[in-house]
Amino acid sequence: MFLFRNIWVWGAGRKTRKRVEYLMGKGIFVEGYIDVKSRFLEDACCIYYEEFNWEAPAFILSYVGNHGAREKIRNHLLSKGKIEGEDFLMMA
Repeated sequence: MFLFRNIWVWGAGRKTRKRVEYLMGKGIFVEGYIDVKSRFLEDACCIYYEEFNWEAPAFILSYVGNHGAREKIRNHLLSKGKIEGEDFLMMA
């Protein structure tokens, strides 16, 4: 059984936020978004990826599907000691 804990979503674009609406409709609470751009979102927390506290317990769902971005994000997460399937999932 998946234990819901400190879920963060990588990607804060409109398409990703629509996907997160589905999760929230199923009772899954998302702490906020991680993005490669500094963004202000009126209804959610968004943190620039270089400012994210990678030591804090978090489960990351990456919804970025841009060409080449998926591998860059995966490599970044792995370099921070995150384990795919345990600490993050690549969703897009």
